[in-house]
Amino acid sequence: LLPLGWAGLLSARGRCQAFDDCADGYIRGEACCGVYLSPLLHQVDGIGLVVDGSPLGVASGTF
Repeated sequence: LLPLGWAGLLSARGRCQAFDDCADGYIRGEACCGVYLSPLLHQVDGIGLVVDGSPLGVASGTF
């Protein structure tokens, strides 16, 4: 992590502020992605399933 800090890549505040004007770098972290697919009863123009949901969340206040 030290080389990343020396290069100015890590956040000086140590907080994740994604999609915020105050963002000043990035925080290394872990993520989990998932997609819920629903099959259609009848294909329409070759489409046989749809993406039912794709939530996004950032919990910057938990650290």
